[in-house]
Amino acid sequence: MEVFDNTARAISKLYWSSPSTPRTIIPKACFTPGKPPDPASALAYFRIPPGVMLVDGSILARRVQAADESSVSFGKAMTPPALSTINIARVFFNSLTSENLGTLQANRTGLLLHNKDFIEGEFRNLKDNRIRLYSVLFGIKTFDQSKVLAAVLRNLKPTPAAYELITRDDSRLRLNQ
Repeated sequence: MEVFDNTARAISKLYWSSPSTPRTIIPKACFTPGKPPDPASALAYFRIPPGVMLVDGSILARRVQAADESSVSFGKAMTPPALSTINIARVFFNSLTSENLGTLQANRTGLLLHNKDFIEGEFRNLKDNRIRLYSVLFGIKTFDQSKVLAAVLRNLKPTPAAYELITRDDSRLRLNQ
């Protein structure tokens, strides 16, 4: 699979090959459309890997190295090395089960901790395995990354998708073409 993002529009190409088939893009006719689960549903996935959930419900299974209010960085060896937080609804620092995901409520931003407490607030940054959150009740509060399951940056706005591509690393990409 090849992915290219030149800041405006991402392009993704999925290829196949074998000893008898040269490397070519997999034709549309070889995909079977299905109705993917609603990504906002607690039962949508059994396990969500560390990474990010985009606003459309797609999941990129990439360990987050650093983040702030404007971007999330995956490290220099990753493609893409960073994404704008405008496109990100949630950041998963550890694997989540559907039970953990079900504890997140719509219209609430903040941090979901390992003990299932949810601290409402605005995500500020992740740096040196420390997560900073601004809360009206507590002000700026810092949490050790190992104690945090997820950061909720904004609501999901899932759009209907003709296909859902699940990769070996458990990324789930919602596609229309």
